[in-house]
Amino acid sequence: MPLYDIKCTSCSALDEVLCSFDELKNKACAICGAMVMRRQSLFARHGSWSGCYSGYYDRGLGVYVESYHHREQVMKEKGLRPVSSAELDAGVDTAIAETQNHNDLVKQFTGG
Repeated sequence: MPLYDIKCTSCSALDEVLCSFDELKNKACAICGAMVMRRQSLFARHGSWSGCYSGYYDRGLGVYVESYHHREQVMKEKGLRPVSSAELDAGVDTAIAETQNHNDLVKQFTGG
């Protein structure tokens, strides 16, 4: 479900609600109970873009990554390297071709 920024039409209180778009029109202000309206939200800025990196758990590496440089260090220690976008595209193209080939074989086998 999306997170919406809302503003009370009566007391101008600001809040955030986690709900579907249809549920949003039934929301009331938590302070005064008046109707609320959706506000224009700004996109979130990821910490690594601004230099204040908060880190995350990387399931693929199996470690908590503290920074971009820490991720590179862990990958180097494990003998891994980042995959280029060309390699990713080639992998996707191969998977699509294999799926199409499989579907063609199934059609030949079933006579359809």
